[in-house]
Amino acid sequence: MVRKPPVIDKGYSKFWRKNRSTDELTELALTLKALRKVASHIGRNVRPIYWKGMSEADESSIHLDPAQVKGIYPIPFKKIDHLVGQVVLEAISSMEWTEWVRKNVVKQFCEIPEIELRFLENLIDAGEVIYVYKRILSHPCWPHYLVAYLKNTLKKTFRDPSLPPTPSSLAGIWQRIAILGELPPPLHSYYERPLQILQEYTNYITELTTTSDPRKRRENRVTIYEQMCVEIQRAISEWERFESKDDPSSIKLKEEGADRSEPSDTEEEKNLDKNKETPSEGLDPELANKVQSLMEDEDTDLTKEVARVVETPDAVSMQTIIKEGVVESQIIPDKIQVKRLRKIFLKQDVLIRRSRKRRMRRGLFQGKIDARRLFRVPIDGRIFKFRDKPNTEHLWNIVIVADASASMGGLSGSIRPWDFAERTFVSLAQASKYSRNHLEIYAYHEKGGQCILTRLLGKRGEIYTVVPGGRTPSGQAIAAAALMLKKKFNKSLIIHITDGASNCGLPLPEAIKYCQKNHIDVVTIGCGCNQQTRDFLKACFPPEKLFFMDHITALATGLERLFKHKILQQ
Repeated sequence: MVRKPPVIDKGYSKFWRKNRSTDELTELALTLKALRKVASHIGRNVRPIYWKGMSEADESSIHLDPAQVKGIYPIPFKKIDHLVGQVVLEAISSMEWTEWVRKNVVKQFCEIPEIELRFLENLIDAGEVIYVYKRILSHPCWPHYLVAYLKNTLKKTFRDPSLPPTPSSLAGIWQRIAILGELPPPLHSYYERPLQILQEYTNYITELTTTSDPRKRRENRVTIYEQMCVEIQRAISEWERFESKDDPSSIKLKEEGADRSEPSDTEEEKNLDKNKETPSEGLDPELANKVQSLMEDEDTDLTKEVARVVETPDAVSMQTIIKEGVVESQIIPDKIQVKRLRKIFLKQDVLIRRSRKRRMRRGLFQGKIDARRLFRVPIDGRIFKFRDKPNTEHLWNIVIVADASASMGGLSGSIRPWDFAERTFVSLAQASKYSRNHLEIYAYHEKGGQCILTRLLGKRGEIYTVVPGGRTPSGQAIAAAALMLKKKFNKSLIIHITDGASNCGLPLPEAIKYCQKNHIDVVTIGCGCNQQTRDFLKACFPPEKLFFMDHITALATGLERLFKHKILQQ
């Protein structure tokens, strides 16, 4: 019996990926760390990377499908190459504002038939892939990973070229010609005119990659794609379409003697559909939580997460670092402040208990036996009741983001503003010990071109201190605080405390816009602000979200009024 030679797992990642494991949990965590390190070499504002199914991921993140690698550990190098290629493509696309470009082009063609719009959307996406490839062509390694990823992806979506084109097949043939340099096989006649147009626009896209101004690259791509789509739509509109329930985008050539009753899907296409990988739901929750627990030590840099907040292409972000407090504060809490703040939280608990008494649902098919309903056994079986368990419906996720820039450390007369702010935080931490609300306190400032957020509230309720200094990156800090909110709370409140205007990092309106979009309440308390700062904050916040105090000494009173208004009245 002749033994077959062993299969050699060749791949580009073989030369650099050394930390590998045969354990599933460890290997998934190590792979994710490796891919995040790859992303850090691509650029600073790359979107965060997660395995699909991890609770921390949202729509703006880069999602990796674990179904591609599941079952074989350590993960083969070729599959790592494909994952790196996906990261390269999505990272460069986000840095080049692909979604912004696509949205601005598609909105010009909203009135055309749905089938034609699908062709245009697929071609815009393919054009962006070609643009990314041409853009990184001079890089020594990224193009190799991208080509490996595209070969694997296009192989799964291959369609018999003798059949009329579909949106994905036309886009795939264009990418094969422009990126892989493959000569297309004999194609259906409907491919001829669109491919002539697309090859012409490939040259325009290639020329555009040499432009140094990012804004011009974005705007010129919109113009190029709009012109391309007009010509493609004109060519597509001349085709004759026969829609079927199996394939609504199927297109067949009108020929004399053609059998119109022939199904739109050939046997080859049906077999192809069977071989396609169905998208998975990602990691199961238990495994996802375990992977995340192994990754927590690496999540101190929020630069990538904050970058996804930006909606305006010209908005400039900065590196954002989260640090744990080191030096514990020696300031003694104010007993009067503690008493007044604790009274608010106790009253909140009373209101929650009162509302919970009315949350009894009766006449259910399952739950706890309801003695009042036993007579309904032979009628409909609705003999159960259910009392809603205590949940977070009435509880708040409160985050205080305090300005710790140089102005807060200066002397105002004979006092230091930060000392009064710190005393208020110590009193608040003491008062909230028996509250079921979640409280976080951060101090922020700029240092060495970075936005530094220090967590002041420890796990045991202790308060740490910082040395104020640097500039005021308010927008950057608010965005970072919003991203770190506990997701299990329905009500979230960010209280921003400052004595000056934001002067670096993410623009303040961008952070506020992100919070509004995600239903996060943001309130700013201005303490001892001059008229110029007041005007700046009034331009950023609506009147009901902005409170001014003549001096920092009134901060505790301001927080008390704010809690009464937010926590008790709502």
